[in-house]
Amino acid sequence: MNSQALVALQLQPGDNLVGTTLDETFLLQRCLGAGTFGEVWLCQIEQGEQRAVKVVPFADDADILGLVKEFENGRRIAETLQGFHVPEFYGASPGRKVGAKPGVAINFLIIVMEYIDGKSVGDLVSKENPLPPFAAVVVIHDMIEVLWQLHENGIVHRDVKGANIIINRAGDAYLTDFGVTRILVEAEREMSGMEHLFPGSQTRAMSMTGTPLFMAPEGCHEIDEGNGMAVYDEKVDIWSLGIVGIQMATGETPNEANGKACLSCAAVQDQIIGAPAPQVSGASLLASGFPRAFHCFLERTLVRDPRCRSSAGDLRALVKGTTLDGLCYDQSMPRQTAEWLSLLAADKRAAGEAGWDGF
Repeated sequence: MNSQALVALQLQPGDNLVGTTLDETFLLQRCLGAGTFGEVWLCQIEQGEQRAVKVVPFADDADILGLVKEFENGRRIAETLQGFHVPEFYGASPGRKVGAKPGVAINFLIIVMEYIDGKSVGDLVSKENPLPPFAAVVVIHDMIEVLWQLHENGIVHRDVKGANIIINRAGDAYLTDFGVTRILVEAEREMSGMEHLFPGSQTRAMSMTGTPLFMAPEGCHEIDEGNGMAVYDEKVDIWSLGIVGIQMATGETPNEANGKACLSCAAVQDQIIGAPAPQVSGASLLASGFPRAFHCFLERTLVRDPRCRSSAGDLRALVKGTTLDGLCYDQSMPRQTAEWLSLLAADKRAAGEAGWDGF
């Protein structure tokens, strides 16, 4: 991309960027969501194809060119995972403020990814409307497969959560944002401080990578005194997937259920460290139509000691074997999920709910 052409982009909170063109190529159509590191936008390119573009603001002295190189390495990794429920990564490019002249410091990063036309698990569930059992089984099946692929390639996602799992129109589940969180958090640590890098942000007061409601205990409190970073391995992703399982089955995470979701990041982390592993009654799951093996899945993922927690390889072998065969995944489930999503979208549009137009 030619970053010199990105002079029309506004980066002030609350700005309406609809209709803005990035690099004379990416027409911003609508904001898909905002997270810890900026906003994700749906864009259209000249050929009529769509892309998801993440726009990340930085302070003027941030080494964004160095981050671009990091993301290029991430693209090479992503290419080895194509076909495994991971969106394609197209590249990253630096940009400048509105009206900035050549030579003015770069101050934002754009990351271009495949657009998955669907809805996140976080958007789909609520306490009143948990995910149907067949859809939850699809998500678990697909996420075990993608985490196995990531972990086999030495990659820890670090931010597995409902908001990062997209169910597309065909009823398949995709894990998004992989690699993005790790690179940005490490950059944040290496540079001059969170508030300086991300001016005005009040939401990034985390010293570890991840979302507190989904974080594993070891990711919250085991800190290496040498570099101040949390000490953990790929098993943190397995715990987080277990929390997603509870979210899908009950409509909320354990800390949301006990009224602690509104606590600060540090308070939620303290709660995770001090509390026993969350549990859901097997009887209540059966009553809701979930297979017995779904409870088995939760018991194997939500184990406080990571040494005793199942790996993605363990879970994959079990799903393909007999112990978790009760998940009863078959090729009809994505179709069922797609039909359910289509009906849900029609109901949402009829009710006038925002975000469902054109879906």
